[in-house]
Amino acid sequence: MEEALLHGDIINIEAKRIELESERTGRDNIINQLNKQYRALSKKRVFTCRCCDEPVKLIPTKRKEVQ
Repeated sequence: MEEALLHGDIINIEAKRIELESERTGRDNIINQLNKQYRALSKKRVFTCRCCDEPVKLIPTKRKEVQ
């Protein structure tokens, strides 16, 4: 899932990825930052679905790097 609630706030991992890309952050660095910020929380099941309030995992979209 790319978007979920975290303590009532909407977290959109795809928007965070795009934000980092706009800052000219390298792909490996983007992945590391997103993992550092969200992977542990996702494993603890603290993210919930906006529709049904069930626990979800945030998973960034895999994109090919444009050359």
